[in-house]
This record gives sequence, C-alpha cells and structure tokens, in this order.
Amino acid sequence: KIMEEAKIKAKAMQTIITDQLVECDYLSELRKVLHDAAVLGSGVVKGPIVTNKVRKAWQPYTDSFGQTVHEMQFVEEMNPSSYRIDPRNIWADPSCGENIHDGKGIFERRVMTPKQVRELAKQPGYMKDQLRKVLEEGPKASATMEELGDEEDRDFANETYEAWEYWGEIDGEDLETVGLDVEEADPLESYAACVVFINSTVVKVFLNPLDSGELPYDFYTWEKISGSCWGYGIPYLMRAQQKVLNAAWRQMMDNAGVSSGPQIVVKPSTITPADKQWQLSSRKIWFATDDIDDVRKAFTSFEFNSHQAELSQIIKMAAELADQETGVPMLMQGEKGSAPDTV
Repeated sequence: KIMEEAKIKAKAMQTIITDQLVECDYLSELRKVLHDAAVLGSGVVKGPIVTNKVRKAWQPYTDSFGQTVHEMQFVEEMNPSSYRIDPRNIWADPSCGENIHDGKGIFERRVMTPKQVRELAKQPGYMKDQLRKVLEEGPKASATMEELGDEEDRDFANETYEAWEYWGEIDGEDLETVGLDVEEADPLESYAACVVFINSTVVKVFLNPLDSGELPYDFYTWEKISGSCWGYGIPYLMRAQQKVLNAAWRQMMDNAGVSSGPQIVVKPSTITPADKQWQLSSRKIWFATDDIDDVRKAFTSFEFNSHQAELSQIIKMAAELADQETGVPMLMQGEKGSAPDTV
C-alpha cells in the first residue's frame, strides 16, 4: 500500500515537472543551446529561475449569503523556467577551470529598452528609487562593449540600457549596505547572492535561493578545452579544411573565367575596327591595311585548359576530411544520399 501511494505521488510530480518544462518551452531552448555549442563551441542554459506570471482566472469566493460564486481575478503565479543565454553575454570566473561552479561568480549582460526597465518596477525585489534614477540618467553603455560591437550596434546602444546580473560570492557587509538582512555578517565569510545593476546602479539584491550556492547556469561544450569552461565549435575544428575548400573554390572560379572562352591576340597595325572600339561583339566590321596579304594573320586565338575536374576533387576531399575531423558527417546533417532508409 505504501509503494502504491508512492507511485501515485511520483506520477503526479512527474506530471507537474513535465508541465513546467512544456510551459517554459524547455526543448526549444535546449535546441538553441546545441546550436550555440555547434557554432560557437559553448552553449549556456540558465535555470531553474523563478518567473512571475499574471493571468486571468475564475476564482471562487463566498458571498454575503454564504453561497460559493466565481469572479474573474488576476492571479500571480510563480513557476520555474530554464532558457538559453547567448554565450557572448556570459563572463565566468577565469580561475574556475572546467567547471563554472568552482569559480567565485559569473556575470551576465542583457540589453534592455526603457520600457523593459520600467516594467521591472512591477516585479518584486526591485528598488523603485534606483530604477527611477536609472531612467533619469539615460542609457550609459560601457566603452568596452561599444568597441566590441558594430557601428550599427553602437547607434542602437544609445537607446538601450545595459543591465548586468552577477551571481556568486558577496561579503556580508556589502549585503548589509544594500539593506539585506544577513545573520551575523562575518568579515571572514561570504554569501551566495545575486546583484542586478544598470548603469552601475544597483537595482536588486537577493540571496541565492539554493542552499548549496550553486550558480543557475550550466555550460555545454561541443569539444572541451583543457582547463577551460569554454569549448571549440565545428567551424574551429574544420578550420584547416575550410581554408583548403575556400582556396580550391577560388581557383575553380578563376579557372572557369579564363577557360570560358578563347584568348585573342591582335596585331593592331594591320587592322582597325570600324567603330573604333577594340571590344569583340557580334557582326563587327574590321578594316585591314594593304600591308597584310592574309587577314587571318591579324588574329590568333589561344585556349586555356580547364581544370574543373581536378579542383572539384580537392573540394570533395576537403569536405570529406572536414566530416572526419568534426565527427559530423553529412548523413547526420540530413543528407542521406544513396544510403538506405534504415541508415
């Protein structure tokens, strides 16, 4: 009987977890993480993070006559969610080694519009006075990030705010400074917390909800780098064959251009074009001088050999070697070719 009750409860919890994963579109977010890992070398997933959502729902209540009736109300729900983070907006502790949880902390960068900054005032934990100060200051992007971005990004940065989120160890005295109650803050101890700041202005501080103090981030690497939490992606692994393929394709195009037609040698002292233009065209008229007895001696054409077959073999070989070096053959990419359906 105890086992049957445990199975029922486990099944119910499994249903709840499945619903939560579906609601945050977990599988879609993981596909984005895999794409980042393949292209950039590392994928980052953040979570589980508690998210607040407001929805309309019919809620029961007892009226003055003691009867149960329903009315439409706004209900605030708190659900866990996990989602993909652009690895170019994550900075882990360089001394963490291959595991980000071994480091002191991690920084996450987000770009927010003024509307999004104002929406933060509706969420619990944010300091409204600090948010008001940020909006009065206006956007202030860091000089380092402006140098990394394109010119179009710099123009866009003038209208957006740069929000930073730090997860990691923080001294107890610093937490008390922002009004966070810490039990017996000891200078020798540090606390796992999260600090959100915009324009160098702190707008939210809270302790890490996990007792272990682990960071709410997980890294997935395509090809691990020894001693680093980052990895190599497919473009980096096939970089040598990519150079070979690019060079062979460029030579193929050059060879196709020079071998597409004859190379003509003209003796200009013996002939003159009627239209005074030396470009070849259809039904063109030429005037020959009396110094030449055979007009065929004024023109001579040469054909350059075509090497398209040899160059295409180099391209094919480079593509095959790239499949072997990356471990991602064309069959895994969806190109079945002549393989049977079972493969």
